[in-house]
Amino acid sequence: MKRLAIAVTAIAMVATPLADIGSSLRVTLAHLVVGGLFVITLLSARSVWGQRAFVASAVIVGIGFGVEIVGSRTGFPFGSYDYTSLLTPQIANVPVVVAFAWCAMALPAREVAGAICGERAPGAARVIVGAVALTAWDVFLDPHMVMEGYWVWPEGGSFFGIPLSNYLGWLGVSALLMVVLEVALPPRGTQRTPVVQYVAVAVMETIGFVFFFGDPAVGLWGALTMGMLGVLALMRSTRAN
Repeated sequence: MKRLAIAVTAIAMVATPLADIGSSLRVTLAHLVVGGLFVITLLSARSVWGQRAFVASAVIVGIGFGVEIVGSRTGFPFGSYDYTSLLTPQIANVPVVVAFAWCAMALPAREVAGAICGERAPGAARVIVGAVALTAWDVFLDPHMVMEGYWVWPEGGSFFGIPLSNYLGWLGVSALLMVVLEVALPPRGTQRTPVVQYVAVAVMETIGFVFFFGDPAVGLWGALTMGMLGVLALMRSTRAN
């Protein structure tokens, strides 16, 4: 099952630039990427923590969905943004797939933090580094999704049209998710599959922006943040094993 999810996710990522922006195929591919990443994360967690993985995933999806409803309606904690009608289904004008995206990359970010900090590091260190690692993903994600037309920032912002308040909000929400993982799925050594997943997403996004999405600068910033964190974690997890 995990191998199938990996294959589907990889194919969907590769195929995305080949489909027209705004087309039904491109939207379907976006759902396949998020769904595939979510399944990979869930199965990876289940293999280590058993049924607790389902509870943790449900909590994270719920938190992700809740903050998106509050955020899109009030502007807190990310800033003022709106979802378009491209991603469906939606509940309270928030695409359901967005909540699963939070969960799909939360555990990989925590495992990246675990590899970087080391097994003897206190939980607070993993929470902080994990929050940074998950926020680093949004260096790619927000410019990409704005380009796709899935959501808009009416007032713009200083980072490729994204306000810096968005990243402060991401840090806060990401820290909360890291706390949930510390409690629900306490570390059991560094899990290599989520770390590889994190690195793979960083590599694919870098390639996408440099060669296909028409904005190499975003690719560079993403490589320097998410990419560097992922490579460091991968090197340390390899050395530990």
